[in-house]
Amino acid sequence: MGDVLGGLSVTIGILAAIYNRSHTGLGQVVDVALVDSAVASLEIINMIYLVENRLPQRIGNRYESVYPYDSFQAKDDLVIIGAGNDKLFGLFAKHIGRPELVDHPDYAKTRDRVKNHVAVKQFVEEWTKTKTVTEIVDELLAIGVPAAPIYNIAQVVADPHIGGAREMFVDIVHPKAGPIKITGSHIKLSDTKSSIRTPSPALGEHNEEVLSTMLGMSKEEIEALKQEGVL
Repeated sequence: MGDVLGGLSVTIGILAAIYNRSHTGLGQVVDVALVDSAVASLEIINMIYLVENRLPQRIGNRYESVYPYDSFQAKDDLVIIGAGNDKLFGLFAKHIGRPELVDHPDYAKTRDRVKNHVAVKQFVEEWTKTKTVTEIVDELLAIGVPAAPIYNIAQVVADPHIGGAREMFVDIVHPKAGPIKITGSHIKLSDTKSSIRTPSPALGEHNEEVLSTMLGMSKEEIEALKQEGVL
């Protein structure tokens, strides 16, 4: 994750520096560390410690600051339900036939449900265990409550939205590996469609092109580097 987040962070930094240069004419160094990017992604975990001086512990899939926002046991597998505020909890409680929970002093507010998350999970699973993941997800999405299955990677690749409509897995032909499927671009642009333009290059495949076009080296100079074992 540090590699991916670091790449995203440095891209944002470069774009910010270019934008600044267009106004000031001055360039600058963009300094991004993998560990900094990972730390920034910890989100509320940092602030729980810095503000409350409380050391967050491992809590499984449960979210620290809202509940029910967790994985729950369905009839056939685990399912994610994200009733992350009072309105969503109200919709959920009424849907499962427990409208009295909306005004109950133990569950009325987010902080109450977080404090009593064990009891909340119990009555949520009394409902989820009677239904399949597909039934739960379809029902809750229909009333506006976030819910989702927990995919393995095969299901992610096969998902018609992710792999199909969003084109997150694309087919290419590699000169050595042959036809393969790889991860597509997660950034979509309206006018300049992002795509995988070429397979990954072989080691040193573009040495001569880079040295001649970008560094202005002659064929003789490049050949000399080869003779010296540099290339």
